[in-house]
Amino acid sequence: MREHISKAHEIMNGATAQYRELADKLSQAEQQIRQDKTLSAHGQRLKIEELKKQHSRQIMEFAKKTKDEFQIEVIRAKGKAERLLESPHKKPSDATVQKYERSLKDLKTRVMLAFRPEKAAELVKEFAEGIDDPYIAGQFREHFSDVITPIIQQVKPEAKADLVKLYDRLDSDFKTEDQREAQQVMEQADAMFSAKIFKPAVTDHIKGSYGSRYADYVNKPDMYFAIEDSVKEPEAE
Repeated sequence: MREHISKAHEIMNGATAQYRELADKLSQAEQQIRQDKTLSAHGQRLKIEELKKQHSRQIMEFAKKTKDEFQIEVIRAKGKAERLLESPHKKPSDATVQKYERSLKDLKTRVMLAFRPEKAAELVKEFAEGIDDPYIAGQFREHFSDVITPIIQQVKPEAKADLVKLYDRLDSDFKTEDQREAQQVMEQADAMFSAKIFKPAVTDHIKGSYGSRYADYVNKPDMYFAIEDSVKEPEAE
């Protein structure tokens, strides 16, 4: 997981240097035209304008390739994290599972028979706090709504908030260290996915050299090419 996050950071951190390398190469091609004595000033201008159109597209293709590579690494990190989080806990012995099932049935009955909803909520809390097996915690979490349905509308807001926290803890308290790391990676991947790859120094250079249109879309190359394709389709018809 972490290796893909690291690779994504490498791609982002290297994007500016790669852009500069490409921009220098394109600038040299334009400079050669300016130095071409066989062309008139008007001819040079027309040829440079045409070359800039080609170069602006090359820059957008570079931007898309870079962003695709970046997002692929983020997706790979998130995918590995999701698989780790979804991996089931080891099931305990049949005797342990059967004991839990009997206790759960008893709990449901006692919750329904409780004179006060707060007392029923306390019974649920005591039951949950007595669980020490990750698999059993997961099973109880799946049945949690069934257990609290008879009381959830009657309990005070404070007791309801405690039940919400209890439900969350049945998951968070039983995560392995690897799963905790996977959760962090997932949150990091979600935050990174739509990050801007190119810094203001790059967008400013593109704006000065090729125009605002390309600077506006260099961090949104998919949108740029979607617009380009939509313009081309009617022309083709």
